Amino acid sequence: MSTTKWWDSVYEDAKVIAALMGIKITNIYFSGFASQGDGACFEGLYEYKKGCTKNIKSYAPEDKELHRIVQELVAVQRGAFYRLCASVTHMGVYSHENSVIIVTEDQTNTIIKCMKDFMRWIYRRLEKEAQMQREYRASFAACRQPSARN
Repeated sequence: MSTTKWWDSVYEDAKVIAALMGIKITNIYFSGFASQGDGACFEGLYEYKKGCTKNIKSYAPEDKELHRIVQELVAVQRGAFYRLCASVTHMGVYSHENSVIIVTEDQTNTIIKCMKDFMRWIYRRLEKEAQMQREYRASFAACRQPSARN
């Protein structure tokens, strides 16, 4: 039996958005939310995805941070004739954007910066979802739920 976790919807959304940008995420890791070293990271592969800017703006029309990330990726790809790619591998025991190795031939490190920016974007969504879960558990509606112990 599979148990749904509170972060599953954030993971699913991040994977959809990543795919629209050309990132194939194989694993997501995070730790949070009150210690130094908390954060989120992922493992996967990146390559240019035609139409990524349009797709991101359509999927998340209000998210200016995602728009900025995908626009930076497109700009660096344009200068390399859309041939750049990257692999992202988690290392160590921490789970933040600096606990990954990103291998790319991008000499400007723009792809590395964008991958890390997207990891921070995922972490902010996880923080927001965790806060919503805490607020719900403390709400009157949650306290009024019938007990399963009867």
